[in-house]
Amino acid sequence: MLKIIYAMLCAIVLLGGWVAWQFAHGPDGAAGDASLSWYTGIDSLPASQAEAEQAGMPHLIYFYTDWCKFCAQLEEELLDTDEVAEALQDVVMIRINPDANGESWRAWRGFGSRGVPALYVRQPGEADYQRIDAFVGRAGFSPEVLSEDAFITRVLGRRE
Repeated sequence: MLKIIYAMLCAIVLLGGWVAWQFAHGPDGAAGDASLSWYTGIDSLPASQAEAEQAGMPHLIYFYTDWCKFCAQLEEELLDTDEVAEALQDVVMIRINPDANGESWRAWRGFGSRGVPALYVRQPGEADYQRIDAFVGRAGFSPEVLSEDAFITRVLGRRE
């Protein structure tokens, strides 16, 4: 009888652990449930701008390319972190790849960009976008990504 009770307790503990893991990681096994919601592509730019204006939210534009190692570094070390995802839930964001088509390239150049990654934010009620440099010490070959707090502060328009 004692063995049956012990086996049932073990089963309950294992089941509880599995349920907790599923809750934390989701069905695809990805850790964390915070992630940024992005509009994608130049065709979505007007809709993302309209949503930001109507909701009174900041509008963030992220120009990237698939081949850019600094874009991958920025995404891995900053944009894909839970802290940034949680803090920027009230920011309307769009990802645009200038290599995708001529219109995307013209939009990227229209901001005066010369390289990627390039990030621009417009605060509610403002007409102009401000560039956000997400790296420190870009002159070197191994630039350091801004801290999560410094990036969030810049996106949300707070004073550092």
